Amino acid sequence: MQNNPTFQPGLYDATPQNASKPVYNKKNGTTSDAPASPKQVKYLLDLARQYNVSPEQIKAKFNVPSLESLSKTQCSRAIDELSGKAA
Repeated sequence: MQNNPTFQPGLYDATPQNASKPVYNKKNGTTSDAPASPKQVKYLLDLARQYNVSPEQIKAKFNVPSLESLSKTQCSRAIDELSGKAA
C-alpha cells in the first residue's frame, strides 16, 4: 500500500458534514444533490481501501445510511480528500 503524504489519518473521524446547497450544473442539467454514480462509489471504495478508511467512517462523516446514499457532491468531496486534492 502506498501512503499519500497529504492524507490525514483523522480526516474521517471528524463531525458529519453534509453537502452545501445544491448547485445546478448547466452542462448536464443536474444538481449536486443528485445521487453519486455507481462508478463514483466504486472509486471511492477503492481509494478508501487503499488508505485504510472504512465505509463506516465515510458514512459517519457525511451522515448517510449507505455510501449509495451519497450525493455526487459528497462523493466527489470524499474522493478529493482521500486522493489529496482537497483545498
